[in-house]
Amino acid sequence: MTATIHKLRTRIERRLASEEGFTLIELINVLLILAILMSISVSAYSTLKARAEEKSALSNVSVIIPAVNAWHSDNGTYAGMTMQLLNADYLSNAIDITYFDIGPTLDPTHFCVQYTAPSGSVIAKEDQSGQLTVGPANACT
Repeated sequence: MTATIHKLRTRIERRLASEEGFTLIELINVLLILAILMSISVSAYSTLKARAEEKSALSNVSVIIPAVNAWHSDNGTYAGMTMQLLNADYLSNAIDITYFDIGPTLDPTHFCVQYTAPSGSVIAKEDQSGQLTVGPANACT
């Protein structure tokens, strides 16, 4: 293997010394290899970013649920609950509630909390069933 590398290095050094340069085919091959590597890395990055957004959204919804349960324990109903009240009364204003929403229909036994990622592509929600779901079609209804 090292003999092959040595031969290749010698050939490249000889070509550069003679000011012959590289052929168009060689340059195109290098560009094709770079393009393939870039496409692989971009694909991997976008997949990892999407998974990270999903995990973050799930985690953010999970943080709010104890406050929702405390609200229900104190008031006996979910009606009247808002993110502003939860944040002020139960979370000590520790959470940026910009991307949170509490579902439109709140009654004594039903609630829905959702978090929409800043990109808008990931929505996580939890409702009274206790099931935490994630995906773009999971908006509270």
